[in-house]
Amino acid sequence: MSANLATWSPPPPGTNFIAILQPMITFLLPGTILSSFLIPILIAIFAFSTPHSRRQPVFVLNVLGILIGLLQGALLIYLSVCSFLEASQVRLTETLRGTFYIIA
Repeated sequence: MSANLATWSPPPPGTNFIAILQPMITFLLPGTILSSFLIPILIAIFAFSTPHSRRQPVFVLNVLGILIGLLQGALLIYLSVCSFLEASQVRLTETLRGTFYIIA
């Protein structure tokens, strides 16, 4: 019975199969672009606010939301890079789904 099973050999060290990398790129590109939009928004929120408006709860919650979004983007980039380096050991979609559920 074991003679009928096809054997799978991993790619050479330092390379990965395209089919393995495709889901990682799908998450990495939009996640990086969308999280990078938060940096100018954070700068603008401080530049156009007054000292009185910075003490309002809405301002604090907006800053907190932006910082959580930046944290989520940093986690996305970190997990994607780790997945590129060790594609056979990390399941990116399950890891990211769990991360998004925890943060959201």
